Amino acid sequence: MRFSATIALLAPLLAIQVNAQDIIAWSGNECDGSEGLEVACDGTCFDFTGRHSYEVLGGTGTVELFVGSGCTGQQFTFGPDSSGECINVNTGTSISTFRCTLSEKKFSPFKGKDPLSDLITPYKEIFSRKRVTAFRPLVDRDAV
Repeated sequence: MRFSATIALLAPLLAIQVNAQDIIAWSGNECDGSEGLEVACDGTCFDFTGRHSYEVLGGTGTVELFVGSGCTGQQFTFGPDSSGECINVNTGTSISTFRCTLSEKKFSPFKGKDPLSDLITPYKEIFSRKRVTAFRPLVDRDAV
C-alpha cells in the first residue's frame, strides 16, 4: 500500500521535470511579431523559416540553428539559455531549421531541494536487500 502511494506521488513530479521545457520562435527580433508554435525542447528538428528570435520556457536549453533543411548544413549553437530569456538570432545568414536540447540544469518547482530524495530514501534499503525475511506473526503464539 505504501509503495503504490509513493508511486502515485512520484509520477506527477517526474512528469513536471520531463515535460517542463518548451521553446517558442518569433518573427520579430525581440520575441515579438508573429508567434510560432510552442514545441518540445527534446532534440526534434523544427522549421525556423521567417523567425528571428526565440524563448526557452520552463528551464535551460541549448539551441542549434541550421542553414539547411532537416537540421543540416552550417550550424550555429546558442545557449545554454535560461527560461524566459529572449534570444535574438543574428547569424548573418538565413536560418531554416533548429533543434533545442535540454541543458544539465532542469526545471524544478522545488528550489534547491530535490523532492524525490525524501520519498525514495526510505525505500533504498528495502530494494537493496538480497534476501527477503519472513514476516513475524502479529500474535505471539506462545502467549495464547
